[in-house]
Amino acid sequence: MGLAVVALLASALSAAPEKGSEPPLVVRLGVDLVQIDAVVTDKKGRPVTDLVAADFEVLQDGRPRAVTQAAYMGSAAAAGAPGPAASSLGGEAPPADELSEALVFVVDDLALSLSSVAATSRALLRFADGMDPEMRVFLLRTSNRIALMRPVEGPAELRAAARALRYRPQARGANLLEDAGGLGVTPFDLQAQATTLYLSGLLARQSLLSLQDITDALRSWKGRKTLVLFSDGFPIWDPRAREVMAPLDQVYGRGEDVLDAVDRLTDLANRASVVIHTVDPRGLVAAGISASDALTSPASDAVSNLLLTRRTALHTSQAGLSYLAERTGGVTVVNSNDLGAGVARILSGSRGYYLVGYEPERATFGPERPRFHRLEVKVKRPGLKVRSRKGFFGVSDEAVAALAPPQAF
Repeated sequence: MGLAVVALLASALSAAPEKGSEPPLVVRLGVDLVQIDAVVTDKKGRPVTDLVAADFEVLQDGRPRAVTQAAYMGSAAAAGAPGPAASSLGGEAPPADELSEALVFVVDDLALSLSSVAATSRALLRFADGMDPEMRVFLLRTSNRIALMRPVEGPAELRAAARALRYRPQARGANLLEDAGGLGVTPFDLQAQATTLYLSGLLARQSLLSLQDITDALRSWKGRKTLVLFSDGFPIWDPRAREVMAPLDQVYGRGEDVLDAVDRLTDLANRASVVIHTVDPRGLVAAGISASDALTSPASDAVSNLLLTRRTALHTSQAGLSYLAERTGGVTVVNSNDLGAGVARILSGSRGYYLVGYEPERATFGPERPRFHRLEVKVKRPGLKVRSRKGFFGVSDEAVAALAPPQAF
């Protein structure tokens, strides 16, 4: 590694920036240096702040790479802060100087049911009750294209925006369990379900495109950014691919386009130093038989198939949220009726992080078609948990900036 690169990395990692100073470069993807962020916690969820480069191990595509630098960015006092299990989790926000440079709440109103809209509003109101007035917080919706990134002006405006959230009747998550099939399905029902799947895929891609707009807007900002997505999820793979066979499947496919959109979004988020956390506002969902099914003399096989289909639909929608968060180093909150606690747990993990740098293989950024390089960050000290990004495409930051420079919003 060249002396200039070493000096640049050392200056970025020398110490945590003081409040009001220039934030450090976080994710960097270059031929001489790959630098990523990683959160390390102990068994109780408390941040660990005393690790050095020798304590880390980085695997690129399964092969170990020598870690050249590692430094903790954030308040050292956070090491003694209680973890999620010990804190009140009442929705109080951490101090503004211990958070990422920007905290962005995104409400996927293209995918929220009526009850999910209400739960999301309650979670945001709870956060506003403990919000630092100086904190830079954004509240955006996937149904609106981003023309201007303007933070809310304090807790009062956030409360007003949270109360103004409305249910959209065409939201794809509105009738997840009902759309998952019922007893005595006819061929006409199969065609209708296939059409619903295709339309749901269109709305999912619309949500992901909106998230790409938001992430791209954050790309020009330095520092590490936290994005919290409230969504009923999006199936990356068709949960009923084996049960629903229709001509539309042959024309439009079964969800591969959604997976491609998620992969593009995660790579953009990694380059923009955005950590995407996902929250499922549905809480604990009973994906079983209800009175609305109006069973008369149900056959056991039909009931079993219905239960399996509904549970699979729920699982795959949540799997899409988990996949998106995991690949950007985020946290997923699902199957919880206390969304305020989930948001507090997310923010407690945003107080500090390590910048870990290593020298990549020469072929990582080759002239051929770029491929995805898997990353795995480990720590050698036993009993610790690491959360980090899962990889990147072999295109350098310089090449991306030349082809698509950051836009000012």
